[in-house]
Amino acid sequence: MSDEMSFGELQVVQPQLALRPDQDPHLAVVSVGTPEHRQLRIYVDFATLQAIEEHVHQDTSIELGGVLLGGQYVDDQGQPFVVVREALDGQHFEATKGSFKFTHDTWQDLLQRTASYPETTRMVGWYHSHPGWGIFLSDLDMFICRGFFNNPLDVALVVDPCQDYRGWFHWPSAMGRERRQQNSGFYLFDSRHRLPQLQRAAELLNEAESDMSSTSTFAAPRSGTGRALSRSQTGDSVAPAQVFVAQSDQTWPLIVLMAMLSLQTILIALVGWSVWTMPRESRTTAESKESAYREVLAAMIATADPGLSPALTKQRIDALANRQQELQELRTQSQLFQVAAESSQKQTQETLQKLEATTVDLQKAHAVNRDLDARIKSLELAKQTSANDTPTGLGGSWWTSPWVSTGIGALGLVLGAALGGWWISRRQPGLETFEKD
Repeated sequence: MSDEMSFGELQVVQPQLALRPDQDPHLAVVSVGTPEHRQLRIYVDFATLQAIEEHVHQDTSIELGGVLLGGQYVDDQGQPFVVVREALDGQHFEATKGSFKFTHDTWQDLLQRTASYPETTRMVGWYHSHPGWGIFLSDLDMFICRGFFNNPLDVALVVDPCQDYRGWFHWPSAMGRERRQQNSGFYLFDSRHRLPQLQRAAELLNEAESDMSSTSTFAAPRSGTGRALSRSQTGDSVAPAQVFVAQSDQTWPLIVLMAMLSLQTILIALVGWSVWTMPRESRTTAESKESAYREVLAAMIATADPGLSPALTKQRIDALANRQQELQELRTQSQLFQVAAESSQKQTQETLQKLEATTVDLQKAHAVNRDLDARIKSLELAKQTSANDTPTGLGGSWWTSPWVSTGIGALGLVLGAALGGWWISRRQPGLETFEKD
């Protein structure tokens, strides 16, 4: 059997710290097979595995394949793991019973489809089918792995749709370039609300994996073998699967809740204290002050010393009354100042708005001026270009020379004198006769 694929170059991405699906309280995770801690943890989305199974079962007379998308990470303990979220089936392929080849058009199509996903979703491996051949990676398969999926955390999935077998492989760099390792199990994850369906599918996959011979590389197709995932909707009784449902840490939420309750209690106590002491503070208002002044005045009048002169008693009362009036005036002035401050603030805001509008107008005027300057410079440049391009002749610069103008004027005088003499001689024939005699 031969498996040939031709891919382009892939970008090497270092794994980043992330939360494993079995640590996420929003997800439910079940194991398929018996995953070992020393092996690479592979988490596969349930819908993605269903799509792969549907693809490889479309035609069992040839090999089919595609690429796996997801992420490569390390957990909080520094242990690496791979998450497979999507699968893209190959198009425009060339395949036979024992070979599968991605053409150049196939690879270009996969790259374009991958570009539509977020940057955090990258190629993490590939998958292909071995219809009736069993689960293994051939030397040609390893050539593809080394040449195009050579990251330490890249993976490969092989599915035998005829025998309902599947297996995950990876090739750690520490094992050497020619070594490959098959995982003894992997993990399925989905929303925690779909835990019953997820557990049912894992149980059926475990049942199918338990029937696979571990000693023979090639196995004969089993008769009557049904697809494990297609039976997940039925009610057949199978062995229970191990379920991993993450529980969120309740320590910090309790601390935050207690802090919030304490803060609310303090706020309620402050509000109650403010309400309880409000009547005492209300005596400092203007009305309380006026009533207090009246009480003081009445008490002074009632307890006035008869030995004092009426004028002195009246003087004290007038002084207190003046004091009260001054306080009232100060209160009135304070109100006036507040109104003036509000008016000044409003005027300042209006002035700022006008300045902003003026600034905009100035910017427009500057733009118009720059446009006019540019046009003037263009006209001057065009005029200079036109003057430089005028040919030598009637329109040339020699025509305006002073020497040429003087020569033309002298020639005009000579011609005028000749014509005048000729005309006079024609008009006076006696002069010609006199000269002959």
